[in-house]
Amino acid sequence: MKDKTENLVFDTYTLKTLYKLSNDGYFDTLWSTVSSGKEGLVISGRNKEWVAIKIYFMNTSEFNTMRKYIIGDRRFENIKQSKRDIILNWCKKEYRNLLEMYDLGMTPKPIAQRNNVLIMEFIGNNGVPAPSIKDKPPENPKEWYDAIINFIKDLYRKKGLVHGDLNEFNILNNGKPVVIDVSQAVPLDHPLARTMLERDITNINNYFKKLGVKVESDVKWSKQ
Repeated sequence: MKDKTENLVFDTYTLKTLYKLSNDGYFDTLWSTVSSGKEGLVISGRNKEWVAIKIYFMNTSEFNTMRKYIIGDRRFENIKQSKRDIILNWCKKEYRNLLEMYDLGMTPKPIAQRNNVLIMEFIGNNGVPAPSIKDKPPENPKEWYDAIINFIKDLYRKKGLVHGDLNEFNILNNGKPVVIDVSQAVPLDHPLARTMLERDITNINNYFKKLGVKVESDVKWSKQ
């Protein structure tokens, strides 16, 4: 595994995980940082094609936030409650959510997941990541608004999930909308699902209203 990133230092556990995934053929080079936050960071990687490598920090300060969205998710009801187990299952949760969402046509393709590392389709061109719609608003906002609202509805009706953190920072402009950061998405029977659904719609409506789009404000289409 070649590492072309600068000033990135990983713990031994993460390094071993990266080497294992590299040896399995998912990438041969770590290229550059795409984004970084409190939970972890995303790095571009290269083999025959570009991939996005998301690494969750094992010492993240966001543990309690993660725990809030895992507890109550029936898919993870039997996991241990240690910080380590929550973080590892958080990564697994994002991978599983991507698997369930992918055929809706608006999320990156999930490729592999091991421990605290997730590999998925790279969204961008020739190693240059696509910008968020916060930084590059769509040229046809009404068309994009309709597509994103339909994604929310399909996610709810067909997959039984709510994204929960949908906003202009988590939608990329790659010529068409691409929804990212799906780790917190929960099933409809999660105690926070309704609140998360309403928050998603409010966030999307607020963004597109600024672009002059007439938005729909109710969620009558959802189950009561």
